[in-house]
Amino acid sequence: MQIEINEKGDVKLIKEYINIICQYRRFVKNPFANVRNLWHDYYIYCAVIALLCTSFVRDIVKGNGGAVAMFLTGALMFAMATRVVRIVNLNKMVKKVKRDNRKSIIILDESGVGIEKEGSVLKLSWKKIKALREFDEIACFIANDVGEGIVSFNKKYLGQIEQYMKENEIDIQLIR
Repeated sequence: MQIEINEKGDVKLIKEYINIICQYRRFVKNPFANVRNLWHDYYIYCAVIALLCTSFVRDIVKGNGGAVAMFLTGALMFAMATRVVRIVNLNKMVKKVKRDNRKSIIILDESGVGIEKEGSVLKLSWKKIKALREFDEIACFIANDVGEGIVSFNKKYLGQIEQYMKENEIDIQLIR
């Protein structure tokens, strides 16, 4: 069975896809793990760090801070810079996925499931799949090992894939 995917999806779908890819190691370890919204987490980290830095800088200006406050301010500024860089990189990933105009084909056969994008194929054997997990916007096959990769797709195709698995007696846990 082959399912051709012509659309990219909206920004919400792409952000969820990137969230899942960035946290894939967690899902291999525990397929039931909650998805953290990385953008939200990093914005919160930056806001908290900015408040702490403001407090330390105020103490330093008043002459109450000393070397410890200066060190903590520097360390917090470094931590905030790493979070800002991470946010910028996540946004670049969103733009890159949106610009990718290659058509995708989900391939289901007796040996496993795969996704093909103009010549390159990622294939997972049915034996190497731990679960099929449905998220808010997408669904993905979670492998037994991180090195196996991830096959993800818009969840509107989940019904067709479930039907194929049922017809072919493929027993993989579905997590909703």
